[in-house]
Amino acid sequence: MSLNNVEFNECIQGKNGDSFEFRYEGTPKSDNIDKNKVQGLITKFMNKYHGDMVTNVKFLRTILRDYDERLLVISYQNGEVKETIKFDNSHISLFEKMDKDSEFDENFIVKFTPSDNISFMFTDANNKVIDYSNIKNISDRITKVLQEIYYLSNVKPIELDQDSKVIIEVYKLFYNENPDFSDKNINIKIQTMLSILAEFYISVGDYGFSLSGKRNIPMSMNLSNLVYELFPLGEIKGIDNPIQLREDAKKTISIVGEGIRNTIDSTDNQEEALITISKVIHAARYNLSSTASIEDVAKYTDCSSDEVESSMKLVKRINKKIHNYQ
Repeated sequence: MSLNNVEFNECIQGKNGDSFEFRYEGTPKSDNIDKNKVQGLITKFMNKYHGDMVTNVKFLRTILRDYDERLLVISYQNGEVKETIKFDNSHISLFEKMDKDSEFDENFIVKFTPSDNISFMFTDANNKVIDYSNIKNISDRITKVLQEIYYLSNVKPIELDQDSKVIIEVYKLFYNENPDFSDKNINIKIQTMLSILAEFYISVGDYGFSLSGKRNIPMSMNLSNLVYELFPLGEIKGIDNPIQLREDAKKTISIVGEGIRNTIDSTDNQEEALITISKVIHAARYNLSSTASIEDVAKYTDCSSDEVESSMKLVKRINKKIHNYQ
């Protein structure tokens, strides 16, 4: 192997014999790669792996996007599924999968290589080949695995779209820092940020916030999915062709962000402070009547009257600053 090549070998063992591992070999595209960032993202990725092999490949290729891929091998196993995928020079060279049907105590085995025909086999609990007669089940499972092979053959690293770029620019103005999509609190920070900004007529997309979960947090599932997809990008320090926001919108976002930061910086638990402010604002604006009292909002959001009053006063202070700017 060339001295310029890099290699990663990672493995994690879960409960009940579950396992996930990958091997990677590649060549650096430049001498300016932040290797600590790459290793940190790999470590975080390994701690949140799952059985969706297409997502696994996409995330790893995004994390390792500063290398030219020479070899990528990923293996995943749990009680029902065992799967291995191999790429040589970014082209799929092996796909193996064993999927157990616990209802019939039978295994569905698939093997594919570009140079050979794809093979399908059904075996019983003793690994004996059986004559499987459920045509509908066979057809559905074969179709599903063929789709997976197709998607795996075309996996690309994640690229920032327009929506993502807008959120990144808004985040920088609101929090006065770069977003780190691998941070465990990033989803809460973005959800609360955009739900709070809606109070001040700043909208970056139709995300449909609603109070959800045990803590009644304003959440958007579409936004959660977008944030999750950006995890392997880690901290975003700069992007190509950034979105240019309107000057009035930038000023409003900065004013709101500064007001929020001044409030949460004085608390011991910044995440809880963000949640409290966002759900009070959201409930008062969208869920309750304009005549609702502080006690009504407190009861609806499960916050204290002091927290509700403090949040409402914060909104008034921010609105006054925005008005003075305009």
